[in-house]
Amino acid sequence: MRVLLEVACPRRPARDSRRDDVLLRGDAGNVTFRVRIARLIPMYAAVVKLTIDPAQAPAAAAVFTEKILPRIASAEGFRMGHWLDPFDGEGLGLVLFETREQAQRLAPAVFDWSAPGVTILGVAVRRVAVSTP
Repeated sequence: MRVLLEVACPRRPARDSRRDDVLLRGDAGNVTFRVRIARLIPMYAAVVKLTIDPAQAPAAAAVFTEKILPRIASAEGFRMGHWLDPFDGEGLGLVLFETREQAQRLAPAVFDWSAPGVTILGVAVRRVAVSTP
């Protein structure tokens, strides 16, 4: 008895049609396998560190939701963003872009982060080394 196993491993969001699929085939005893892997075009993360004055958190959240997030989400090369709950008074955002230059546009000198009680401690840009769905 032979078993065929095929696994699809998408590495890009569905909205992006620029995929470069690779199909791996092999035979291991009674199992024939095919694995389809889509190569990832590099992504870059802007890691945003910030503090929020707890007394101004509701006002900061309103400005963030109504003004800042829409600008980030519509920025050229934007892929996705994740904002983590504060820990020891520091918040952290991870915003993914297609290029390093696009991610660098979130730096406070370039991007307006103005919100009540919010202090941007820094924005570091890193290449995304590994991503899983």
